[in-house]
Amino acid sequence: NITAILDLNGKTLKVTGGAGTYGGGRAIKMEAGNLTIKNGTIDGRSYDGEILNPHSSGTGWSSTRVGGCLRVSGGSATLDNVTMYNNDSWGSGIMMESGSGTLTVNNCTFSSLYGTSITCGDYNTETLSTGYNAVTNIYNCTFTQEGIPTDDMNFNAACLASQYGATINVYGDTRATGENAFAIFSSGGEINVYGGTYSAKHYIVNSYGVQEGIYYGVYANVAQVNLYDGTFTDLNTDVAFKFNNDNHNAILITGGTFNVNPYPKVNHETHDVWKNDETSVKYIVVEKNASHEGYNTQVTN
Repeated sequence: NITAILDLNGKTLKVTGGAGTYGGGRAIKMEAGNLTIKNGTIDGRSYDGEILNPHSSGTGWSSTRVGGCLRVSGGSATLDNVTMYNNDSWGSGIMMESGSGTLTVNNCTFSSLYGTSITCGDYNTETLSTGYNAVTNIYNCTFTQEGIPTDDMNFNAACLASQYGATINVYGDTRATGENAFAIFSSGGEINVYGGTYSAKHYIVNSYGVQEGIYYGVYANVAQVNLYDGTFTDLNTDVAFKFNNDNHNAILITGGTFNVNPYPKVNHETHDVWKNDETSVKYIVVEKNASHEGYNTQVTN
């Protein structure tokens, strides 16, 4: 079981072309062991600036497209003080595929055009492995995502995404701004948010539930989002949480402040929602009988 450290020492690792038919070219692909990457930049953008949409022509994966920065097909990885760039409309800056590993991300900055910054969980047709039990833990990171390449691919325009039963945990002063802040794809997964600041042009949560049986017979039991704390701003003030089907879709809010009413997604037996119309972030979710200073009107619907 190999342990390796890649200290970029302020340098930039640049992907300059595709390398393989599955997932396109990436700066780093690991298949086992423990890898730490720190102190530098990984640029996984297309070298010619092309908008990458490998499925638009119906020909499948492109063998020359750039597929992001890191793919974890096995083992565990840690990133510390790393900046990553990605513009793959079908992929991610990081794809955490491993079904038994953990991705830990500390104090990193991500910029993604069209695709996600991190997707946790994947199904690899080469290894026949799935992302079940894959875990990504994020601490004090900044995510910026923008752009939707085509209407039928708007699901991939998110800062963070979970699929194939994988789990993402977000902690500390993490900040994310994107077309969508969080997404769960059709094979299901779980996202837990324990703090941070998040804004979205479309939806804070864009979840596709669990479409059973369509992904090689592999799917999770639920598409679950738990918001324990944080500040959430949706620029589409009518709908902050989108659920594309009712199959095993679930969201539970037990804390945080919001600019749209979170009341329908709160457990009213244990928590209350309070409101202050004079603030831009109007709503707060607290435990029953807990302090709600500055929010003086209780919300009941």
